Amino acid sequence: MLDLAFGLTKTSRLGCQIIMTEELDGLVVRLPGGSNNAMK
Repeated sequence: MLDLAFGLTKTSRLGCQIIMTEELDGLVVRLPGGSNNAMK
């Protein structure tokens, strides 16, 4: 899905992946306005 990334460059890489746990309850994640939502 990197080809859909906003501001793609030759050195762009996919973001991190996290394992969802109870410790992350309440976590707020903010994405840049130019991000594409592949779930839509």
